Amino acid sequence: MMNRYFTERANILNASEKSPSEKVCLAASDYKRAIHDADFVCCHGSIEAFRHDLLEFVEEWEATL
Repeated sequence: MMNRYFTERANILNASEKSPSEKVCLAASDYKRAIHDADFVCCHGSIEAFRHDLLEFVEEWEATL
């Protein structure tokens, strides 16, 4: 089965006990950092991967509304 998330950080976040709202906030923070920090991107994944993961968390959060 293909992994739903593209970054290791998102996989770890998904496995946590955090609420869907907290996951969205943390994924948004990672995406924002990726946009502005080339070193972060080099170490953790592409901007597109962080965007994808953020949108996955948003989709999960929307399902709880």
